[in-house]
Amino acid sequence: MLYQFEYNLGEKDYLDFNVFHNVKASENGSKKSIIIFFSAILVVFSLLFIRNHGLNVATFIAIVIFMVIITLFFLLLTFLVKITRLNNTFTVLILKWQIKSIKKTGKLPFGKENTLRFFEDFMMSIEDGTETKMKYTNIEKVAAGDNAIYIYFSAMQAFIIPFSVFSNEQERNEFYAFINQKRQ
Repeated sequence: MLYQFEYNLGEKDYLDFNVFHNVKASENGSKKSIIIFFSAILVVFSLLFIRNHGLNVATFIAIVIFMVIITLFFLLLTFLVKITRLNNTFTVLILKWQIKSIKKTGKLPFGKENTLRFFEDFMMSIEDGTETKMKYTNIEKVAAGDNAIYIYFSAMQAFIIPFSVFSNEQERNEFYAFINQKRQ
């Protein structure tokens, strides 16, 4: 066994993961999608406009004005998205409400008592008595939040490893490098 972590998770850990997943982790993908979408709109509009009106000074000026307007709109939209993502109070309130609703059913969406063991070829999770083996190649991504490392085994689910299980930052960085190297 190369690494073993035994720890307890609480509602705050689960909430932190969901905030990370819903707000921080999705920002890069959203920016790329928006840039590609608006670039495609600009190219298609320009080509259609040139096809219908020919390429002359008036057409060129119209295309430039349209591109400036679309770019300003894009910047405004980006600014508004950034403000709402920085002010994630609404997201946190919704997530807290969801956790409270799930808690009423008696089944939390995370294991309270967790053990993660890392071997040469696979990892093992023991969550509230349930064992799960997983090959490193099944890890979708590894991300570090403000308080934990998240090992995603699906698009929306991850093993949560709180920073508190590491004795220092160097140990945490070594494990982070190890798990990233294993998943490739």
